[in-house]
Amino acid sequence: MVEQQQATFKARAEAQQKAWEETISKLRSKASTFAAAKKQELDVALCRLQGDADAARARLETNLKAGEQSWAALKTALEESRIAFDKANHKALEAFKKAA
Repeated sequence: MVEQQQATFKARAEAQQKAWEETISKLRSKASTFAAAKKQELDVALCRLQGDADAARARLETNLKAGEQSWAALKTALEESRIAFDKANHKALEAFKKAA
């Protein structure tokens, strides 16, 4: 049962990571259409988003490697990283709105 929970957690973490990368990629391509001055603002927001995603990924990997942790702890770590990503994503979208 523990192996199944870890596999489920890993699959969710990988799906979340893929979603982050796709979101960042889409935002980067949109940023390229803005004027240079506005693009710089957006690049700062995207760098912050990338940093938050990297930090969340590192936390998830650390928690995943600590196999003796309970499913609840792993689930909490995944939820916390999702919340952090959502906040960073919201900030990046706000930067797009301001630049538009």
